[in-house]
Amino acid sequence: MTILVEVNGDDAAELSREGKELCLVSTVAFPPGAPLVVVLRADRGTLRANAKSFGARRREDGRYASRVRFVSLRREERVEIDSMLDRVLGSAPE
Repeated sequence: MTILVEVNGDDAAELSREGKELCLVSTVAFPPGAPLVVVLRADRGTLRANAKSFGARRREDGRYASRVRFVSLRREERVEIDSMLDRVLGSAPE
């Protein structure tokens, strides 16, 4: 299973997770505190959630690795997002 990720209307090419933070690689840099709308698309459906950026670093390939964290999620949304990410990325470290 793969997840297609869109952030504020732009596609993110890569996705990884460290605890409760996600790292999204995109052609767009998101400054610290920037409000984001993250859309995750997988075979089980589409999830849309609000997130905030913790900053971005420019990579050698010219893209940006942005650290983001979901905000204002209901319990059901968090469970569904965690389940989707677990299937693709493996369990989150505690």
